[in-house]
Amino acid sequence: MATNQLTSNITHTYAGKEFLTKLFFQPQLEGKDLYREFQFIPDLRDKVNIYLPRRLQKILRADTDCGFTAVGTTTIDDKTITGCKVKFNLEECSDAFDNTIFQEFLKTGTDRNDMIGTVVDTIMQEQTERAVREDNQKLLWFGDDADADSFYGICDGIWRLLIDASSSLGYSIDMSNDSNIEDGAGVLVADGAQEALEQIWTNQPATLRAIPRSDKRFYVTATIWDNYWKTLENTSTDSGLQRLQDGTVSLSYRGVQLVEMSEWDDALADAANPFQAEIGDNAILYTTPDNIVIGADVNDANAEMEVWYDKLNELVYRKGKWIQGVQYVEDELMCIAI
Repeated sequence: MATNQLTSNITHTYAGKEFLTKLFFQPQLEGKDLYREFQFIPDLRDKVNIYLPRRLQKILRADTDCGFTAVGTTTIDDKTITGCKVKFNLEECSDAFDNTIFQEFLKTGTDRNDMIGTVVDTIMQEQTERAVREDNQKLLWFGDDADADSFYGICDGIWRLLIDASSSLGYSIDMSNDSNIEDGAGVLVADGAQEALEQIWTNQPATLRAIPRSDKRFYVTATIWDNYWKTLENTSTDSGLQRLQDGTVSLSYRGVQLVEMSEWDDALADAANPFQAEIGDNAILYTTPDNIVIGADVNDANAEMEVWYDKLNELVYRKGKWIQGVQYVEDELMCIAI
């Protein structure tokens, strides 16, 4: 028996005209394309080593006499992007649509099990592409290869790397330990987001501060976004009142753009997420996008999808395979609040 990708849960009996011109897909949180948002390294097969020449400083000396005395040393460090093999396998039997309106759109005769090119196939294709985009978001951010979950345990994501190195990062806040940010239940207090942003800003390393504001981002959960927005609305200024009325979609803190990562909120609400307790509901990542590196052996995971009909098993199959991994470059250019 097939493990159908799509089954009928239609609650009515066909009894008249059906509206199929537009299909109303359940929303999925696909988020930003991480292959485009951050630095991308193509042709990742297993591992990619990136090399980090360290700063050379204080090499100047007073010129008081003839001669040559060498001064100054530094190192070249390295980090590794470890690729993880990822795949999806889906199958579908046309019998799942017996006695429904969709049966009318299937092929006839010996070919009736071949759904390729039909409305049902269009639905399955769209579903799969959306699922790949959403799953990639969750995995690249929240993967943990030590976790027993069959999805989150595929490989380490960005948050695993950041939390493991939190003591070495540019700055790190545990928001649950600050009553000016969160209450005892992990809920942001009034103006809590602004307090967290201010602490990060004040304590950021000089190297991160020196990067132009237009080249940096505060990536935040929707909870942080809403709390900070409310702070701005409550300023009783013309700009605050205008923001309340027009729903401004762009927020910045001291000239640095906030990027709402609602896909984080969705992932952190998942009981299987290994970071649900560790991060909680609120998270901030302050960095420059160039400091995060995504490696993959493909430029677009969905472009690798294969679809075929197997006449012997009378099933339509979909599959895709690729390799991908994440890493960040400089610890000092990463500030987090969780």
